[in-house]
Amino acid sequence: MRLPRIAGLSLAGAVAAMILAALAPPASAKLEEGQKALEFKAKDFLLEEEVDLGEHLGKKVILLDFGSIYCSSCMVTVPNLIKLRKRYSEDELAIFNIYLDIYNPQRVIKFFRGFAKDIRLNLVIDEKLAISREYGIDTLPTTLIIDRSGTIRRRIIGYTEADEIEIDKIIESLVTEESSGAVAAVSDEGAITIYVPESFTKTTQNRVYVVGHISGEGTKDVATRLNNLPEKMVRSKDNIFHYRTNLSLAINLLEVKGQVGEGKVKSQSAVLFREATMRDDIRSELPLYRFHHGEESDVCRKCHQLDVELKDKSSLQQSKTCGSCHANLSEDIYTHGPITVGGCLPCHDYQSFPNKYELRSFGPDLCYTCHEQVKETIAARAFIHGPTAAGMCIVCHDPHGSSEKFLLRKKVDRLCIGCHQGILREFSRATIHMPVENGECSGCHDPHAAGDKKLLVLPKNQLCGKCHEMGSFTHMHKVGVAAKTEFAAGTPVDSKGQTTCYTCHMFHSSMLAKLVRGEVEGECGIGCHDVEEQEE
Repeated sequence: MRLPRIAGLSLAGAVAAMILAALAPPASAKLEEGQKALEFKAKDFLLEEEVDLGEHLGKKVILLDFGSIYCSSCMVTVPNLIKLRKRYSEDELAIFNIYLDIYNPQRVIKFFRGFAKDIRLNLVIDEKLAISREYGIDTLPTTLIIDRSGTIRRRIIGYTEADEIEIDKIIESLVTEESSGAVAAVSDEGAITIYVPESFTKTTQNRVYVVGHISGEGTKDVATRLNNLPEKMVRSKDNIFHYRTNLSLAINLLEVKGQVGEGKVKSQSAVLFREATMRDDIRSELPLYRFHHGEESDVCRKCHQLDVELKDKSSLQQSKTCGSCHANLSEDIYTHGPITVGGCLPCHDYQSFPNKYELRSFGPDLCYTCHEQVKETIAARAFIHGPTAAGMCIVCHDPHGSSEKFLLRKKVDRLCIGCHQGILREFSRATIHMPVENGECSGCHDPHAAGDKKLLVLPKNQLCGKCHEMGSFTHMHKVGVAAKTEFAAGTPVDSKGQTTCYTCHMFHSSMLAKLVRGEVEGECGIGCHDVEEQEE
């Protein structure tokens, strides 16, 4: 079944397909107030032993705290949980911290171990998301308070000062009450709802729209936050707010907070997982979020035209409807050719169902529809760049537009350094090879595939000649000769054991002039000659 339209921090930790392959079926209906809590058994990651909710049901008050270490609102709940743990004995109150960070549990464990010496906290990492699905959790933080009879007495979504006060009052009332009489709930008038994006989903887009509704009598500004970065204010109109946000690869926590009444603040959060477009066999099993689906887009149809008129018009004319919302896709210096020639139709199917405007094919197959020559070149090469081999064209290229040639997402050197962080150390040396300094990585390395290791555009012994006239140098040392005695271990030579340019010179940078290998001027840093020979 489809998830409800309310926002949620949900399957936050899904990073690798191997982990996601174990995910359980879609979430069941929410367990609401007045319903019986469900038993579960799980591992306590702090005590490294099994915990059983069934051992506590019907005997004590229970607090279930569903959260994520990436959710700032979830982190706010922890100090109050510690106070509650100190205030009530374990015979009176059981507290379970149930975290959904399935891709990096060690970080969660490290965080909670900071409190382990002073207080006992049960930490459950919902590895297969079975518990959160059983309870219908679609928003984080979510707090469930269960009375001594095993009945859910309060379900609180989000976390504010008012929620903290309410939790304290309800816990105190339930711990001291004799029977299971009703606990008066605080009025829940005024709320924030995120319509899109839907939680428990993934996308391959690097930017998405967030659309939601704020109710109540408070101000209509909302504070938005991405992955705990600084807040940004967004103005709502007719109680509807919408904004566009960038996404990072992997987890993206979207939080929205606003005032829904005098002195009353509410917050909602959603998690969207950004996945690079890859081959079918290495994609995750999270459902793909699609905006152009009936349920998602109904709220927007009141103001926006979302349907393309498929009459006797050119593809460019039909694409004008798309441009009413997606004008930014063609505002860059460089625009993808199909957009300027054929509009959106060459890549998107206007009549796809049930999801409209679906891509006509997935991943590199779509790119190779036009770039067949690139496909043939890659197939003929012995060494293929990792993203290329995985079919992740859009890791480096934006499919719509860019300020860089070839639709690169960033300047060449910054794009390469994004993955090859080790190259940064090269910039700390005294002499830097000019192509490196100018950010011209592709001068020596082919970004797609090559016939040589390191994706070199030419064999190593020919590469220097690409820029340097080899015959013009007056080297004292010849190139292409073997040592009279054995070379020192590790001396860079060619496959025949002969000297080359890289025997004496570094490729990227060096502490010495002319990119000479070594640390001290005047000494041969490669160890081809013994000390007596150097002194002579």
